[in-house]
Amino acid sequence: MERTHNKEALAILKVKRAEAIIDKQAIGTAYIPRHKFKENFLDYYKQYVEKNKRAGNRHLQGSFNNLKLYINKDFLHPSEITENFCLSFRRYLLDHFNGETPADYFAEFRRVIRAATADHYYKANPTENVFSKRNPSTQLKEFLEVEEYLIMLITPCPNEQVQLAFMFACYTGLR
Repeated sequence: MERTHNKEALAILKVKRAEAIIDKQAIGTAYIPRHKFKENFLDYYKQYVEKNKRAGNRHLQGSFNNLKLYINKDFLHPSEITENFCLSFRRYLLDHFNGETPADYFAEFRRVIRAATADHYYKANPTENVFSKRNPSTQLKEFLEVEEYLIMLITPCPNEQVQLAFMFACYTGLR
């Protein structure tokens, strides 16, 4: 039993030694050792999200979740991420979110792609010419016009404190 254990431990050590040698030899080259390269880009993205989490910032996790919803599959090879893919993902975000959210999610996606480019997944960054866009709100907020304000002033209110609070809010810009 001990001999079997020793043989298995030796085999594991030989594999680790071989990986360390390949790591050292790959420094300064474009080659990525297989044990470092993730075939599924979603695994790389998930690992990046876990390493770079910040309290109170959900954009990175939201970006990852929406990328998974967009591709609607569990496997995404890094070679599938092209400039056109990035443009269509940005369009997906713009179609599904309003305000700053699409820009924030796409900016986080670009950050992950930039990190992947630095890790030699890409020779050229596919998001280099694709920029974040915000989606202007389709709903305009209504403003209280002067005529409406005057009507509100002469309208009887049973509670005088409420009427005074309303007037205070109007004159100070308090919403």
